[in-house]
Parts: sequence; C-alpha cells; structure tokens
Amino acid sequence: MRNVTALHFAYSAVITGGGAKWITVQDCISMEPVSVRAGGRRFTFKLNGQLSLVQRCLSYKGRHSFTGESATSSGNVFFDCKAINPYSTSEPHGYWVNGILYDNVQAPLTARYWDFIMGWAGANTVFWNCVGDYLIQSPPTAANYSFGHIGINAVSFNAGLQDLTKPNGHVESMDKHVTPRSLYLTQLKERLGEQAVKNAIGSNDY
Repeated sequence: MRNVTALHFAYSAVITGGGAKWITVQDCISMEPVSVRAGGRRFTFKLNGQLSLVQRCLSYKGRHSFTGESATSSGNVFFDCKAINPYSTSEPHGYWVNGILYDNVQAPLTARYWDFIMGWAGANTVFWNCVGDYLIQSPPTAANYSFGHIGINAVSFNAGLQDLTKPNGHVESMDKHVTPRSLYLTQLKERLGEQAVKNAIGSNDY
C-alpha cells in the first residue's frame, strides 16, 4: 500500500490482521480523524500480524499512531514515521506484542507496564534513533531497548496507568543519535544487499 491519504478515519487508516505477513505500507498520511478521543479510537497505523513494514508515514492527531495490539504482532518495523499533534503514545499496546522496531520515528513512545488493565504490553521492543518523550520498561523474561533516543525519559499520557516501580529498559546514548542511522536499513543491506536498500528508499542515505 502506498501514496494513500486517509481523511476523517475514526479508527485506523491501516490495520493488519493476525494472519497477515509481509505487508509494506509507505508514504501514507492520516489526517483529521473524527471521533471522541477515547479508548478504541485512532490507532492510526496498526500492525497485528507479522514481518510487516510501515515507512515514511504521517499521522495527524492520532492517539496510538504507530502500534500493534495482539499476541500475533511480531517482527514489525515502523521506519521514518512521524506523529504530529498526537493525543497519546505510539507503542506495543497490549497482549505481549513481540519484537517491534521503531526506527527514526518522531512520536512519544512507550514500551511499558499498564497498571490496572493490560499488564506488560510488549517484549523485545527497540527504539532506534527516535525523537520524542518516551518511557521504556522491561518485563520478566525479556527486555526492551532504547538507543540514541532524543527526548525526555518520561511521558505524561496515561500517567494514571503507569507503574514506575517496574524495571527500566536498557537505554544507551540518551539525547545523542547513534550510528548506523537506521538499524532496519543496515540489517536489510546485510541480508539482501545494497540494491534492496535502494529499492526501499531510492538512495544510499542511511
């Protein structure tokens, strides 16, 4: 899916089901969703399947703009995406989302424990060279990671559902980006070569 603009969508501009794999969504925009700002709305780009990619997408006034919310959600990537004027955080949102990568994403981000409702939302989450406020905690038996994150290590959204007694995630290079610029593109090159990177972004700028 590419080059789509969604206007006034109340729930998702894009959502993949639990059986979906190998989906690419790129250069898409969600604008001016029309809904109450409450639970079950404005999950703008939501990947509940596996091994899928959302790149160069924009979410205006979403809540959970770039997210997954299912135990089937695994191995997904959000790359070079941006949430503008969001009403909540982008995140693994519940039910042990596993192995999600936020790579050069500009949005408030969390990978954390939800007090009173869902418990641990996700495991093996990576924030790589992202920008925005963030909260990262690690569950038992797994870890969540932040590398090169620029932003305040705290979020105000859903503060009443935070449990700050839970262990912090692994954080390296706070307020200074790391190299390589993109973990996703670097791994793509290692697996499939330079041409795969050019196909993905149209240049060698990574």
